[in-house]
Amino acid sequence: MYGEYLKSKINGLKRCRVFKKERGMTLVEVVIAFLVLSLITLAMVQSVMIAIRATEINKSKTEAIALANTELEEIRLRDYDEVGIIGAPGGDPEGSLESESVVDYNGTNYTVRRTVTWVDGEYSYKQIEISAVNGEMTQEISVVTQLYPEFGEGGPPEVPYPPATNLTIS
Repeated sequence: MYGEYLKSKINGLKRCRVFKKERGMTLVEVVIAFLVLSLITLAMVQSVMIAIRATEINKSKTEAIALANTELEEIRLRDYDEVGIIGAPGGDPEGSLESESVVDYNGTNYTVRRTVTWVDGEYSYKQIEISAVNGEMTQEISVVTQLYPEFGEGGPPEVPYPPATNLTIS
């Protein structure tokens, strides 16, 4: 009885032809699928290239800031009277600094520009600006500081602080 049951099932499968309706993919479907995958891959590659370029620019900017800060610290170690530009135009302080030079920093050449100007007022001082740029950067990086002369025995003048405010948090 069980044998006849299996025979009827096998004969039923042969007659049913379940796989008759399935077909392979046509050439047009394969070409369209390939085109879609190509466009997705192209977009991803382009995104990666943009990210790599942004990383290079940010690395250059970080190095330029470090270079400018190093230059400023070296200038701060000098005597006040020698801080100025060699052959400075009239009115600007003359000293031993070059106005522009090319500096090799971590294997990359940066163009460094130095500007020193007088700032007159109640307390006169020299304002120093260091700018650094290389070929990979889209804009120049600048760092500015002030250099004050040494004050007499009393030290620098006292600067009044703003009045305290009574703030409460509720």
